[in-house]
Amino acid sequence: MAGRVYGLDLGTYEIKAFDKKNDRIWREKNAIAMKNKKYILAVGNEAYDIFEKAPTDIKVVFPMKRGVIAHFDDMQYLLGNLLGTERRSVFGAEYVVAVPTDVTEVEKKAVEDATFQAGARDVKIIEEPIAAAIGAGIDISKPCGNMIVDIGGGTADIAVISLGCTVV
Repeated sequence: MAGRVYGLDLGTYEIKAFDKKNDRIWREKNAIAMKNKKYILAVGNEAYDIFEKAPTDIKVVFPMKRGVIAHFDDMQYLLGNLLGTERRSVFGAEYVVAVPTDVTEVEKKAVEDATFQAGARDVKIIEEPIAAAIGAGIDISKPCGNMIVDIGGGTADIAVISLGCTVV
């Protein structure tokens, strides 16, 4: 991986993105506000601000459920808007996306496809506990066990990591 590299955590309630070059993190709520189930009014933090305050014809949807994509088209639009439109410099970059340990290959493929369709040039999928260990500065390549507990809004992952992969 070279050039612009970003780390993504597609959480149930919040998307966190790490910009490696600028060493910064930005956060956006994982929400889309729709009017009459057709027209998108707002995405991210703006959509979440409408949540539970909007009239009955405006509904706020959360494309992720329990750490996986529940509404693919909505997630694709949300990622495209947050990563491609508002931050043009991240369009065409490389992404490392964290997913829960218990997701299926189909769910991993859905995350990968949504990220590609949002404008990514290259996508790598890793498990959330490994991403958490790397983020905490743990050398995961050593032959010793590290227990990692990753508590999120919709999921919690517990893993023992040794020699660069999850043992349990």
